Amino acid sequence: MFEEFTQQGEKTRAAFDGDSQPGDTVSGTITGSREVGATEFGTGQPVVSKFTGKQLMKTVITLQTTLRDDADDDGRRSVWIKQWGDQARAFGAAVRDAGFTPGEGDVLTVTLKGTKATKSGFREKVWEYRLTRGRHPVAGSDAFTQPTQPTQPAPAQQSAPAPARQSDAKAKAAQLRALGVPEDEIQRLTGQTGGGEFGPADF
Repeated sequence: MFEEFTQQGEKTRAAFDGDSQPGDTVSGTITGSREVGATEFGTGQPVVSKFTGKQLMKTVITLQTTLRDDADDDGRRSVWIKQWGDQARAFGAAVRDAGFTPGEGDVLTVTLKGTKATKSGFREKVWEYRLTRGRHPVAGSDAFTQPTQPTQPAPAQQSAPAPARQSDAKAKAAQLRALGVPEDEIQRLTGQTGGGEFGPADF
């Protein structure tokens, strides 16, 4: 199975499909992510929040894995994460447990734990996510590297002015929101208050 995931029109194989079984795990290095609008299976109609009237979103994360199904397989796999409900809460828990905001170069491990019944009577897949710190790309280079430690003690730094701190918090919140982290968890991690685009009620 292939899923669209690129700005250049390429296709990346899905990490999980209809044949995936409980216990299946895919792990790889994050190489990119983007948001896509959620649509209904079969109809393609947008999934709309009953609280805000806006289309709900999914985060698509590309992983570079060691999987190879055939000669044309480059090992890249796409992972789709809802930005609402249990899937968003599970990913938010992974971010909280990891203690850092994930990005390109970090490692994401996804496990299909099983299924559970929903209020509407359908079976919903249950996911588990685990994040580990990886190597990050250096600006202007295709290589990955570990950050080096300074050889001399760094001088004491003054606290950033309030506007700068607020700007950093907003940037971090935007990054977490793009990765599908629940709004209440974003507020806890950044110290911000107030609802996000979808609002706590969607979670």
